[in-house]
Amino acid sequence: MILVDSSVWIAAWRGHHPDLMNKLSVIVEAGEAVINPLIRTELLQGAKDKAHQKKLTGLLDPIPVDLITSEIWDAAPVYYLECREKGITLTTVDCLIATHSFAKKISLWSLDKVFNQLPKIRLFSA
Repeated sequence: MILVDSSVWIAAWRGHHPDLMNKLSVIVEAGEAVINPLIRTELLQGAKDKAHQKKLTGLLDPIPVDLITSEIWDAAPVYYLECREKGITLTTVDCLIATHSFAKKISLWSLDKVFNQLPKIRLFSA
């Protein structure tokens, strides 16, 4: 399983990176791609209008949503502090995505450079 961050979806959908879109399509078709509720929300919030949001919903509906458990919510502030002690400041959303990734042992695919410096994260490289 690969937790695909919103940065990957956005770059692929914008069409600026055909290789990225191809790799994402392969992962989706193989049933390896998952998102979590935060990633889904980020993507749907990026809609320009209701019609665009409906289109995005249709694109996302086939992608499995891996839920964020109470254990992950509880682990996130601990992880946040661990990162902050190393001089890394995370947004709440990025902290939860990272915590979700390592707690569930799911590779994370993101274009956001902040994840490159985080401990415990297993990054997927396309």
